[in-house]
Amino acid sequence: MADRTKQLVRKIKNLPEPTVFLVNDLNSDPHYITRSKENAANPEAWKEISANLIKIKDLLKKKKIHFVVTTYPYGHQAGEDEWSEGRVRNGFETGKLYPATAADLLVEFGDKNDIKVVNLVPDFRDAAKKEAGFLYYPQDGHFTEKGHRVMADLLKEVVNDYLTYDR
Repeated sequence: MADRTKQLVRKIKNLPEPTVFLVNDLNSDPHYITRSKENAANPEAWKEISANLIKIKDLLKKKKIHFVVTTYPYGHQAGEDEWSEGRVRNGFETGKLYPATAADLLVEFGDKNDIKVVNLVPDFRDAAKKEAGFLYYPQDGHFTEKGHRVMADLLKEVVNDYLTYDR
């Protein structure tokens, strides 16, 4: 009951919910690589991800299955106004577009390791500027209907490219 009361007081006073992780902490911050170029470039942040991508690639190659990775931005990387409430609760500034360095590094990693990586960040940034309404919900950062439409259209393009040109 005390927690619910604290939650209601925060809501009435318009205070953000406390985070359950340490901002900028490699081991607990789920948004670590999306906060800065320096965080994204931290080799420690990529050890597990890169090792797992190589394992997936090798497994799929043995089974003669093509492997394509797509990357898309979180709301704070797509537009200054996207994910407006959740970004504050998660330690991000309002009105700021955060770098998508991790997506670029993932493309580089893919190039070096023969993994096709499609970076959808530029497309989402364009859509955030052009689309009427938001691509991400303000609180939880999931796609809105418009965000899902943008993603579906982009994935359709990726699949069509693959089927038509095998690239």
